[in-house]
Amino acid sequence: MPKSLEDLPPELLAQIVSYSANARTLCCVALTCRKLHEFFQSNEGYRAFVQRRFPSIQTPPCWKDAAHGLTTLSRAWDRKSIVARCIRPPQGPWKPRFQDQRRARGQTMGYQPVIDSYGIWTDTDWKSRKEILAWGAGAELTIRLKWMGSGIEEQWQSARRNNESTLEFDQHHHRSKWWTVKDPLVREGQDDITAVKCLKHWQKPLSNREYIIVGRASGKLDMLSIDYDTPDEWRYESHFITEEQHIRSASVSSAEQPLLAACISDRTVAIYSVSTGHDFVPPLGKIQVTDPNVSEFNWVWYTTFLRQDRLAVSLGPSTAPIQIFDVRPRAIPSHPIRTFSIQEKSREGRIGLLKASISSLVPLPSASEGNLFLSGGYDGIIRLHDLRSPLAYVASWTDLVDQFSSIYSILPLGYGRFLVGGSNHALLKVFDMQRADEFACPFDSSDHISHRPRLYDGEPSANESGHDWNVFLSDRGPDADRRSNAQRRSNTPVYSLSSPNSAWPTIYAGLEGQVIQLDLTSVESVVYLPSAPTAQLQSFSAPILNLQDTHVEAPFFGANSWTGILKPVSGGNIPAHHAYVKLSMTFKDGGAFDFATIYERIKETAAQAVDVARENGRSEAADLSDINLEQLPAYEEVGNTMSAPNPPPLQQPTPISAPTAQAPLRESGVVFPPDDERNQKPPVTAVQQQYPPPNEPPPGYEEVQQRSIADSLERRVRDAS
Repeated sequence: MPKSLEDLPPELLAQIVSYSANARTLCCVALTCRKLHEFFQSNEGYRAFVQRRFPSIQTPPCWKDAAHGLTTLSRAWDRKSIVARCIRPPQGPWKPRFQDQRRARGQTMGYQPVIDSYGIWTDTDWKSRKEILAWGAGAELTIRLKWMGSGIEEQWQSARRNNESTLEFDQHHHRSKWWTVKDPLVREGQDDITAVKCLKHWQKPLSNREYIIVGRASGKLDMLSIDYDTPDEWRYESHFITEEQHIRSASVSSAEQPLLAACISDRTVAIYSVSTGHDFVPPLGKIQVTDPNVSEFNWVWYTTFLRQDRLAVSLGPSTAPIQIFDVRPRAIPSHPIRTFSIQEKSREGRIGLLKASISSLVPLPSASEGNLFLSGGYDGIIRLHDLRSPLAYVASWTDLVDQFSSIYSILPLGYGRFLVGGSNHALLKVFDMQRADEFACPFDSSDHISHRPRLYDGEPSANESGHDWNVFLSDRGPDADRRSNAQRRSNTPVYSLSSPNSAWPTIYAGLEGQVIQLDLTSVESVVYLPSAPTAQLQSFSAPILNLQDTHVEAPFFGANSWTGILKPVSGGNIPAHHAYVKLSMTFKDGGAFDFATIYERIKETAAQAVDVARENGRSEAADLSDINLEQLPAYEEVGNTMSAPNPPPLQQPTPISAPTAQAPLRESGVVFPPDDERNQKPPVTAVQQQYPPPNEPPPGYEEVQQRSIADSLERRVRDAS
């Protein structure tokens, strides 16, 4: 029998370390003895930790970096550490083809962006990545290809040393290329893009090109491609025959030879083979989606692949708004294998079917083989469905802050969370589904587990967990106030959500006429991203502990500003002869004092973490990503502790009547009571009854009196002599 931890076999060690809280705990365990150090150096410990804590996230085999990166990202979600900015194609004389994306003439609202993205690791290094982003801006298709990593950083440094052009690099030193696809035959307002799907890297015919499937409102469904080396070139690869039916949505399976499912009319879903190599591709078959229980008109809203051969279709208004089909290239079904209905309970206790419209379906990134998926409809409720359960749905979430908002988009994440885009107020809702008590029977309304997302700056209550919250997305760009539809822009729906990879800290949200990029960041630095980057200032970032003498300046006239003294870091693009730099941030819309308060609290906590690291003998810099920035909870009296007795109620003052002849009035205005009333003894109060006067002297009274008399006699004798 093993006597210590180091005597355990590697299988048991992997099982133990998989329950660690974060990657820093694993590093501390690895420093205890040589055997544990060798166990973690072989990446077995970090691999067990990542696969146990993040089972649905696919990562490269750099397990130590993956453990640190995923725990840091999960902690950023817990702290709501998000930086948001609006992204647009670059402007300037060096990119003459790119035009500002504005609404077409005669249209009263901006375009509704449809977004798709994916990302891959280009090397075994955690930071070496490639990301492709595509969205439909009206009738135009905007594509951005980005490379990042240590090799890209070296290219940027080499370009600066050789005085070469760095226009392909963004403010984070990432290499980016842009494409704007505008077919001269398409028309704004009639050929707007309604579906965008990017083929994954294992589905592409050629590795040096990217393939995007685009569906339009006029019924055009095409696959085009772009070349890495020619940013201005694009070409059509295939045209899918749709008989000019309206394209409402589309989905691509995850197989190497993928299938394409497109809603080409109000009740028809067409299935295509993507890898045919032909210019014109006819459908393999069509699925007629109907509801026999509803005689009036209903139509298909959304379709998505739950796995390679399983398709989910939503329609409405219908008593069976979700239908599941098994789809194969040579066997297109005509009837669903299962339908899901939305059931409600009446006041009399009867269970009935509800006519509902489901507008969004998305599978969960888990090992459930396509059995779990989320749905959102016009009733504002997000439901979790399980094909293995006989229930209509096994869990539900409702935003009580914005409960009448329809669900437009859902994005599941690999951290037990999912994002929801509503139809009002540009709200991005964050829900947490890690707690097991959220899964309840849907037939009893008392068993519904419905959580309310907390506002961004709200305080957690006693019965809330603090993991559900909302983010208001608003474009604060330089031209935001000059828009004629600025008020409606703040009330825009979140039409679409996309993330390149669930392990990456980037999310894209599509609002009316704009695309917002949200980046999760740590609290180690102060980051500033200008709304309109220039060649002189693209971004600013500084470590928190490098700022000194920070304070708020409040002038009589003008906006408040937050100033401080900054110690530059090496390689930060600030000349080396500047030992210190003065930093000033002006808050034109207010919030300077709130920012200063939060900053000082974070800085104090970070400084304390550094001091503790030095006291423990660690000369290297402390890992600020592991510090706890949550405020201490307010003191609350524990229910089973003994409390002091309540003080007795004070005697209420007796009201004095108006002055009479028997009660003379003083000059001060106070009634002077008569002699008989003054001679009366006051009544015994409740305090006197509970605490009667003592009938014996206090302890030590006689000794004190004797000592006092002796001291008095001694003083008199001394004065007389």
